Amino acid sequence: MSAEDTAIILGIKESTVIKHLQAARERYNVHSSQVLILCTLYDGLICLADVFRWWNNPHM
Repeated sequence: MSAEDTAIILGIKESTVIKHLQAARERYNVHSSQVLILCTLYDGLICLADVFRWWNNPHM
């Protein structure tokens, strides 16, 4: 899902999504969204059910 898609779903600006993702990557000291997802899974901020739900309906 792109930052633009996320912004539309959340009703916020794309630049806000980008800033939050950048801050999260900096907090975890990672450089890719894929590694950020793994870190948030490990910390329990999201669970595999969230990932599977998105995978089966990426436009939710």
